[in-house]
Amino acid sequence: REPVELVGEYSVRGGILDVFPAEAQRPVRIEFFGDLVESMRRFDVETQRSVLKTEDVTILPLVETPRSRATLLELASHYDGHDIVPGETFPGWEFLAAAQRPREASVFSFVEAPLIVWDEPEQGRGAAERLWKRLEEAERASPVPPEKVYYRWEELAARTSGAGRLTLRELDLAGGTPAIAARPSMPFRGNMGVAVAEARNLVEAGNRVLFFAASTGELERLADILQEYRVPYQLAVDSAAGTPEYLAQRAYLSGAVASTYLVKGRVRRGAVFPEAGIAMIGSEDLFDTSDLVMRQPGPSASRMAAFAADLADLKPGDYVVHATHGVGRFLGLKELDQGDGKAEFMLLEYAGDAKLYVPLARMDLVQKYRGAGEAAPPLDRLGGATWAKTKSKVKAK
Repeated sequence: REPVELVGEYSVRGGILDVFPAEAQRPVRIEFFGDLVESMRRFDVETQRSVLKTEDVTILPLVETPRSRATLLELASHYDGHDIVPGETFPGWEFLAAAQRPREASVFSFVEAPLIVWDEPEQGRGAAERLWKRLEEAERASPVPPEKVYYRWEELAARTSGAGRLTLRELDLAGGTPAIAARPSMPFRGNMGVAVAEARNLVEAGNRVLFFAASTGELERLADILQEYRVPYQLAVDSAAGTPEYLAQRAYLSGAVASTYLVKGRVRRGAVFPEAGIAMIGSEDLFDTSDLVMRQPGPSASRMAAFAADLADLKPGDYVVHATHGVGRFLGLKELDQGDGKAEFMLLEYAGDAKLYVPLARMDLVQKYRGAGEAAPPLDRLGGATWAKTKSKVKAK
């Protein structure tokens, strides 16, 4: 007569049966009039009040083996000496009762015309033999004979012989280290004319050329250069993140026939794979930024202070001179996420609406433009030869 609160519990009070079926969310209260069911209602386990009338109830057994006195007496006789009271249940009795019956079915009995997938059958056979060896050599005998629970490998093979079979095995590889033909990419050291010519030669030879840029700023810079040289390209930009607006505007040359790709990724040095028809050109193959950092000593604190003072009064629209790329227009400072953190860059504009991002750590490469007159200077082209000729003339003088 205890209140029903947990799954599997039941209580009888006069003509009322409370029961909590295993498949139900709430227990049910069944009222009888003699042998007739008058009503069935779901009730709340906390308040024990009826909350919902129902027309049908399914009550399933909690164990697969029906409990009977004959079964319990048989178990007590079979496991004599294990402190089992004849005719009474004990923890785990339902599992032992099922094991005492002859095996009449297996998992294969529940499917018609199955497809058996054997994953490395030789390894499976070895694992089965090791299992049986452990079972047969165990110091303490199992309460259930293993033959009633497990198949031997031969029995399993015979049981599945009439079914469809798919065997998976690891392929044997030829000995030795596989050789992949490759050669390093050419170092262009900022000479984009040579880089474009090499890319065209590679495409004509049947290769796909991938230009890698470490940041969105470098990707925009490459897009401007290829557009200037009239090289068709495709943007390999993650569609989930969306194509940056500037790149979408500059990608009018892209199309299904292009064999040159711009890829945002951290590939420093590239390589050419002739057999695969793929040529990768890394960011340092193009601009050799590692040499700038590794071989040249960094600017001293006094030099950085001098450059900072020179650029302190810069306003958007002022003209500047980059040591490598020449005269450009300062558009302001912009913060970019390079994948490993955000950094601040100087944004410079060049001829043809080309953009160049200069990290503040390398602002020693930029100085404010100082001309003889007030006329605005012409902007240089990124990757062009105008600035190189200007520097050569100055050195010659």
